[in-house]
Amino acid sequence: MIRPMPARWFEILAARDDATLVLEALATTGAVELEARPSAVLPAALADIRPQLSEFAELASRYHGYWPPVQHPASPFPEAPAVMLTRSLAHLRAWAEDAEPVIQQLQRGAAERAELLLWRRVLVTIGDSVLDFARLAGAGPILHARLFVFPPDSTPDLPPGTLTRTVDLDGTMVCALAALTVGDTDDLQALAQQAALLKGRMYDTPAWLAADAEETERYIAPRLDALAREEHRLRAEIETHHAKHDLATALSDASRLQWVIQNVRALESGDLFCWITGWTSDFTGARLDDALVRSGARALLHFPPPGPKARAPLLLDNPFWARPFEIFSRALGMPSRNEADPSVLLAIAVPLMFGYMFGDVGQGLVIAVAAFAARKRFPLARLFIAGGLAAA
Repeated sequence: MIRPMPARWFEILAARDDATLVLEALATTGAVELEARPSAVLPAALADIRPQLSEFAELASRYHGYWPPVQHPASPFPEAPAVMLTRSLAHLRAWAEDAEPVIQQLQRGAAERAELLLWRRVLVTIGDSVLDFARLAGAGPILHARLFVFPPDSTPDLPPGTLTRTVDLDGTMVCALAALTVGDTDDLQALAQQAALLKGRMYDTPAWLAADAEETERYIAPRLDALAREEHRLRAEIETHHAKHDLATALSDASRLQWVIQNVRALESGDLFCWITGWTSDFTGARLDDALVRSGARALLHFPPPGPKARAPLLLDNPFWARPFEIFSRALGMPSRNEADPSVLLAIAVPLMFGYMFGDVGQGLVIAVAAFAARKRFPLARLFIAGGLAAA
């Protein structure tokens, strides 16, 4: 308790096809650090799936926003990684083929909704105006009307007569500069280039603009309601495609293999078995054993002594009431095996010092209660639980 404890060495002999199950089970404990022999490399069964994982990453970049959260358990009896990933990608491709038209409709609806909300805010901000917005919508062929939206703090060079207002765009561009201008093609092209350089956007004047804001609102409000109903219908249609192609299982299987490739650099493996080794902070072994049993993996766990040249990671081993005060020890770096860990002493001394300096029953209890309520969100608050009680 006064000195850091060396981590415990563990070794697992597992069926090769169950390696991903074992690794996933170990990860759920949060108590292991894998370490393979220097000569070990990633098995070909895992290394060969990198091109397929690249395809999975491409699909994820395109469709991630329309996939369900990866909360579904992966397949309980995994096959060889290449076979599993091939099947998962087949499900994902079939889903993408069915869902792509629906997603395109969703994206068109989202773009129209964003434009409607933008024009609504611009027109409300402009307020009463001598402009006939219906004529702006029908401008041409020599003069054209466009709406430019520039980010905050930008200073565009706008032509004289441009109608400008500061508009709150709900976090997209808070208090952006909206400029409504009329000009010929060359003038508008120059403004479009400015907008691109300043990371702004240009909008055409829509055909539904009416002479005044109230009349335009009578078009915008029903249209927004219709778009909301259409989005709800399209989302429900995508959900049916999720179930049709068993997307949850396919995503879970592919994500697990992706996690393994990203986190496991080397693994000793033969034709039938693999050898998983490393260090753990589970000194009794109960957490690792329980995780392996629950995973259903075919694996044997044991804890032999480490090799003569192995250097075990050091861990702070303190009772639960002293663990919040490990922050002071870690601030100076992990103590070496020959140095003392002062966490237990600090767990006694720090609250006493706080109590002597801030002795007050009411305020101390308030601090303790507030710290207790915030302890999960702010781990540092655990220090003030003891400090507040000592003050009281």
